[in-house]
Amino acid sequence: MQTDTPIQNKEIRQTYQPVICYREAFPKETEGDYSFVYKTEISTSDLKVLSPFLTPKICAEYGIYPLVSFSHVSNSKARITGATENYPIFKLQHGGWSQIYQPLHPKKQYRILCVGNKPKNYVYGLNVLTQKFKAFQKEQQYKNFQKLPAAILCNGLRDALHLASLGYYPLWLGSETSKLTEEQYGKIMQCVEELYIPHNIALGSIRTNCFSNLKKQTNKNINKKSRL
Repeated sequence: MQTDTPIQNKEIRQTYQPVICYREAFPKETEGDYSFVYKTEISTSDLKVLSPFLTPKICAEYGIYPLVSFSHVSNSKARITGATENYPIFKLQHGGWSQIYQPLHPKKQYRILCVGNKPKNYVYGLNVLTQKFKAFQKEQQYKNFQKLPAAILCNGLRDALHLASLGYYPLWLGSETSKLTEEQYGKIMQCVEELYIPHNIALGSIRTNCFSNLKKQTNKNINKKSRL
């Protein structure tokens, strides 16, 4: 006896897809060009896809912008990828280069697309940490040269947004095999007293209530502290 389950599952999978269409490239567009159409504001549903506790302010701090669509020119045609209510798309701006982030893309390897020239050994979140440190110093009127308590090196973007939304200072690298250089480590330690690197813990698998508990815990509960 057949059931409706396969059809229902297919409909569910189709819900989490972008809208794709094509057009002829404009005269001003060249091969490989990207263009973006931005939303006027980030919605509550967009925020929840990224992290349960995320706010528009934190998104702005980390250069995260919701998109209506983005287009890419190839062979004189522009492929337009549009967001939907159930399939958000974001642009992550990192100074002179950026990333397109599709958190619900069915293939993990295509969820983040680099646009522009990514610097080698880039440390995500370091610019935000530096800005936070300068603001903290200004608030303290540069007395006693106090630093921020600690930064946490994360597995990736989602982990970092979880921690940022809970008031921590996250950093993350481009891949699990990337390592901090001595220069990068020095810049980080100019801003914070400690750098924490959690080990034997898959931050991406920790559920929402665990992150809530993490906020209530002291830094002693983090698995391992490292000064490299």
